[in-house]
Amino acid sequence: MNAPSSTADETGSKTSGERSLWFILAAFGGLTLCICCFVGLMYTAVFGSMIYSVARAPTTTRTPQATRTVRIAQATTTRRATQTPQPTRSTTTATPRATQTAPSARNQWNIVLSDQFNDNRNIWRVGSNDTEYSRSKIEIVNGKYRWDIQAHKGFTWGAITPMVNQLTDFALSVDARQTDGNENAAYGIQFREDRYGNYYRFVITDDGYYCLTLWYEDKWKTLIEWTRSRALRPNLQNRLTVIAEGSKIQLFINDQFVTEKSDSTLKSGQVGVAIEMLGAGDTAVFEFDNFQVRSPTPIASPTERRATSTAVANATSTSIAQKATVTAQQSQALLKTSQTWNKKLDDSFASNSNQWLVGDFAANSLSGTRDIADGKYRWAFKSESNGIAYSIAANSPSISDGALSVDSKAISGAKDISAGLIFRAVDQDNFYVFRITNDKYYVFQFQSKGKLETIGSWFKASAVKSNETNRLTVITQGAHFTFFVNGEYVGQVDDSRYATGKVGVIVGTTGASADNVIEFSNLEIRTP
Repeated sequence: MNAPSSTADETGSKTSGERSLWFILAAFGGLTLCICCFVGLMYTAVFGSMIYSVARAPTTTRTPQATRTVRIAQATTTRRATQTPQPTRSTTTATPRATQTAPSARNQWNIVLSDQFNDNRNIWRVGSNDTEYSRSKIEIVNGKYRWDIQAHKGFTWGAITPMVNQLTDFALSVDARQTDGNENAAYGIQFREDRYGNYYRFVITDDGYYCLTLWYEDKWKTLIEWTRSRALRPNLQNRLTVIAEGSKIQLFINDQFVTEKSDSTLKSGQVGVAIEMLGAGDTAVFEFDNFQVRSPTPIASPTERRATSTAVANATSTSIAQKATVTAQQSQALLKTSQTWNKKLDDSFASNSNQWLVGDFAANSLSGTRDIADGKYRWAFKSESNGIAYSIAANSPSISDGALSVDSKAISGAKDISAGLIFRAVDQDNFYVFRITNDKYYVFQFQSKGKLETIGSWFKASAVKSNETNRLTVITQGAHFTFFVNGEYVGQVDDSRYATGKVGVIVGTTGASADNVIEFSNLEIRTP
């Protein structure tokens, strides 16, 4: 009886001890777990935000921005804004090749234009403006072409000089510097800009990147992604050079070759400078200097170029250009003065008292009808190909010196439909023409013995308003003609071919099109 009892007491005593040991172990384990949890929480608190921050660290991708580009020819044009993705900056670094330098090509080719920005004889965009995109002040001061910009949203902007016409092969250089503002702003060169607003752009940033892009049919195409280059001097002046020969485009920074690209999308065009701002509130000041264009073939600048056709061979014409002795400011003053001259003719088109041509017509690939009603001289026509049609007012006085103006509006039709003013018309086959297109170009022409000739080239003019009323004005002074669109000076030319003549209007197209409608109104002639 005692043995079993004694055995039972021993067993109970061992179980109680084991329970005590397990209790101690459990308590120790719980304490360890608490410590681990506490450490884990502290780690998360300290390092978790760091991990989160790393995950949200800024990338090198330029975000989509609205674009605004401006093509400059005697004045400016604002291209419509669209949301366009910007090229992505590459993380690679380009090493300049010291063995291939830009000066070897630049120094051997003929100078087309060299601008040290001592004045605005090359008719760059200047002035102050505040639009939905930016507040800007652009001026030529202290030998620099200076852009002071505060962005309201992201955009790109460019300016071309009208003093360089369409070029195919060329070397283009400019000294460029950002003197203030956000370092991710971009600035540089644009080139081969065609009449439809397509162009290439080579720009750099003060944080050491460059890129080459193509704006074509309202879309960006990246040719060279944003790439870091050791040739760049951040926060200092950098000389940028593009050498274009056929489809080959070579890029240089500070006379060091950085890369090249083959692209044949655009074969020729005009040249200028460009900037880019990334976001609202960004500010920057850019300065451009020593803008130079060379060509491997002798190409005279517009101030020197003579018309080369047989009809012009013996003429004294120069292509549209700004004479050194006649500034844009003086031209604007001339326009103001001309408004005080005596009114020689005032045709409101309330009737056909000046005997304009009306009714059906078919000539020079154009056919349609023209009539005078409700104060408009209305032309409705179609075209089979490139062509013109015109009318000279039989009762117009013959004018030598004076100011001639007319309102024109493209109601419908081809995007490059044109309308213009005929002046010094000797007869139906011999006269001068000042014409604009609905896609914002203008040209000076003359017709000799029934053949229309162009002196110089088509130039871009931002003063032209698409599908709106545009007032065209020509001021004639002897052999010198000055042109204005909507009160803005756009250019001038010398020609002694016709000394006096009547006034008329002209319409035209560059290809097959239908449903073209142009209206003229408020024709006026003033003489001093």
